[in-house]
Amino acid sequence: MPRRHLPTLLLAATLCLAGASTRAEAPLLPRGFKLPAPLSTERFVLRPALLRDAALDHEAIASSVRHLDQEVYPGGRWAASMTLEKAQVELGYYQYQAQLRRGFAYLIMDPNQQRSLGRVYVWPSEKRGYDAMLNYFVRESELPTGLAETLEPALRAWLAREWPFQRVLHYRALGSAAYRELPNKQPAE
Repeated sequence: MPRRHLPTLLLAATLCLAGASTRAEAPLLPRGFKLPAPLSTERFVLRPALLRDAALDHEAIASSVRHLDQEVYPGGRWAASMTLEKAQVELGYYQYQAQLRRGFAYLIMDPNQQRSLGRVYVWPSEKRGYDAMLNYFVRESELPTGLAETLEPALRAWLAREWPFQRVLHYRALGSAAYRELPNKQPAE
């Protein structure tokens, strides 16, 4: 099979897998809610992650395997196992979820939008008492620059100003151990 068909096949596989998702089936946003414009600052541009961004996204993950698998998602192997093909499937899945308004993934881009600096997720919360969850990561090389410390308050303000959520769970501020301790929503919630 010619390689030119690979993106189409990956997107088709993603769409099939998305049907088996364990995430909430209901849209995260109310009908008629207009999605916020991409967030742009002097340090970064936050824009929707699309299938076509897989190479940029994969490079950011591959450059930060130790940081992601040991610090952001302790004990995981998500970053270590990420291939370009898996990045394509993942971004195809996120693009599809955004089309259904079930969840949103954004790339954190440098101001020139040539390099991915990480990802931001605005997703339904699986934890009781929260209607949405915010999570993000920045590439390891950006940690000494203070990008995460600049990003966090900008994201909080953007969510409060532009999104309709009452209570947002901030995964990074909470940490993975404390997150696991929170009670899960019941199926009817």
